[in-house]
Amino acid sequence: MGTTLSPATPRPSRFSSPTRYSMNAPLVSKRSIAGIRAVAVVLAFYCVWPGGQASGDMILTLTGQPGSALVAFTLAGTSTATSNFGTPYLGKVFDVNDGSDLFPPEITNANAPFGIYALASGGGTVSNLTAGTSSAVTGVTLQDTQLFGVARFGVDFSPSQSVAVGDSFVWSGAGTFDLSISNLTFSDLSQGSSTGTTQVGGLPGTLIIVPEPATSTSLILSAVGLLVIRRRATLINSFLRLFTPGRAAC
Repeated sequence: MGTTLSPATPRPSRFSSPTRYSMNAPLVSKRSIAGIRAVAVVLAFYCVWPGGQASGDMILTLTGQPGSALVAFTLAGTSTATSNFGTPYLGKVFDVNDGSDLFPPEITNANAPFGIYALASGGGTVSNLTAGTSSAVTGVTLQDTQLFGVARFGVDFSPSQSVAVGDSFVWSGAGTFDLSISNLTFSDLSQGSSTGTTQVGGLPGTLIIVPEPATSTSLILSAVGLLVIRRRATLINSFLRLFTPGRAAC
């Protein structure tokens, strides 16, 4: 009598496991999509910044829509005082180093004395880490060359900050201010990047003026990133269908 051999039990395929490779489970999580969008925004932000962010500077960035009087600002950076010019108070404006006139003459007028524009929203702080003091930002200062012979930029803050050589300052904040009191709009500001130095304190600063990315750069980069992920997910799904029992190959 011959020996009857029982058919071998087929080894389950790792592609048929419903728990590991479910066709209904998303291949890309919502957190991954959010991360892709965040990266896209960061890339867009640095693409429109000429030269990127300078290190060791006070960074004042102005953005806005062409034709709009409302201007958004961000304030960031750290800097160290190198002089005090015989006065104990930190200068609030940075003289543009290359002598460029960045602003129209109308930037300084009776409605905006010394080119100081009160904040419409937001706020900020200027902190002297060495002395352990801080002041609240109350406005943004933009001066053309006709006032003191050199263009200036900076922020107004209160109370005044004492300064000594070696003091370390931290700048932070964000908000908006309105140019309509001078009958000006964001389009009247010279776009680009400029550097300056405070007369009192000798602190370096950078002014960056760029239009808002709006729906252009950031959305394009985000769309490209999502398209690549979705195309990859489609290819993987198609490949898995070829090895999944009960599914017809397309």
